[in-house]
Amino acid sequence: MSITRPKKLLLRTQLLRWLLYPLLLVLALDSAIGFGLAARFSRDAYDKALIEIAHELSLQVRKNETGIYLDLPEVARRLLLQDPQDNIYFELYDQAGGKIAGDSLPKPTQQPLIVRGNIELYDANIDGEKVRVVQLPRLDPGGVSLRVAETYVKREEMTRDIITIVVLPQILLILLVSILVRFGVAKGLLPLKQLQRSIAEKSHRDRRPLDETNVPSEVIPLVTSINALLNRLDHVLVSQSRFIADAAHQLKTPVSALNAYVELIERSKTPAEREAIILQLKRAVERMSRLVSQLLAFAENDVTQARPIEFHSIDLNAFIFDICADWVSQALKKNIDFGFEQSETPVFIQGDKGRLQDLFDNLIDNALLYTPAHGRVTVRINSMPLPSVTISDDARVILDDEKALIFERFHRLLGIGNGSGLGLAIAKEVATAHNAVISIQQDDIDGTGNAFSVVFSENV
Repeated sequence: MSITRPKKLLLRTQLLRWLLYPLLLVLALDSAIGFGLAARFSRDAYDKALIEIAHELSLQVRKNETGIYLDLPEVARRLLLQDPQDNIYFELYDQAGGKIAGDSLPKPTQQPLIVRGNIELYDANIDGEKVRVVQLPRLDPGGVSLRVAETYVKREEMTRDIITIVVLPQILLILLVSILVRFGVAKGLLPLKQLQRSIAEKSHRDRRPLDETNVPSEVIPLVTSINALLNRLDHVLVSQSRFIADAAHQLKTPVSALNAYVELIERSKTPAEREAIILQLKRAVERMSRLVSQLLAFAENDVTQARPIEFHSIDLNAFIFDICADWVSQALKKNIDFGFEQSETPVFIQGDKGRLQDLFDNLIDNALLYTPAHGRVTVRINSMPLPSVTISDDARVILDDEKALIFERFHRLLGIGNGSGLGLAIAKEVATAHNAVISIQQDDIDGTGNAFSVVFSENV
């Protein structure tokens, strides 16, 4: 079953729509307004000419003993009532509506009349042909009225001329603008096409930043963000590659040791000799298991690669107490005085329990590992001025020039213990992910050993 994906609009299409639609609307309105104004001016001009004819005819109205009549010589009739394009009609009628002279012209209907002073203008039909009628009511002498009608031939011809002169150039202008806008948008998007091409041509190994030289100012923030992403990606991949290389190097020695112990077992001649080698083999397997566990923990808590943290409220007193309880048996094996001092007031922080357990497990493990037998390891919780956990031990005091290095992965203090060099690195990564600060000072309680402190940023 094929899944149809929604069709996405191209940026070029969207730009063309945003530019052309308003422009076309403006040009269409301009054409309509221009056509309307020109049509109105031409109509007014023809109406004025028609009114002039009516006025000239009204001046020819006479009255004698027999009544009212229109004194219109043939020459005047031809001059006023003959037109090469239109037919002109007139009607002179009395107050009762009776025709005195001329043609029978239609009266105004219920449609609105255009009134100018005492002059009325309206549209009508004569023998199916549209005409424009002007009416002059109550003329002297005798209070008669006069209607003059003219067909629409010249007016319609003028309308076509207006369309040709006003609208057609606008249509051509619209077509020209559409072509220019399309060309301009394509030209304006050319830098984006070049940017797209440069990104598409990059290999997965090429993490160099994109060139911002020929990029439009509006796109520079996007390119800057892409470059920042490439920089972060480069940092993550370099860190990952270094981690894999370091992990392979660290695993090489214990694997070789396991292989050596297996060979020694094969060569052993007595049960006692074989038992001693097996005991050493078990210790090597434990060290390797611890190393693998710490490698996995470090990979999970690496801030450059770790999943987002889900923060929850944690009761620090109860949480640290449970962690310390898990290490009591280990402390008893080495005859170490392992103590826990909780805060007198409740202390709550926001954090990820699983990752914080990795942090404090490694700090406690580190303290128990390097503290000699019959020594002392103490875990203290403080609520003021900020929530903090301090783990003090009786191990060898770490010198100032070594303090900056002990949180680096796979760094070991020379001549001390057999750790993997990952415990403190894991603790540092988890602390950073929780916006906490981890530090080391000389133990100021008894003046012996070191004190590792984790200070959190807020008390909830």
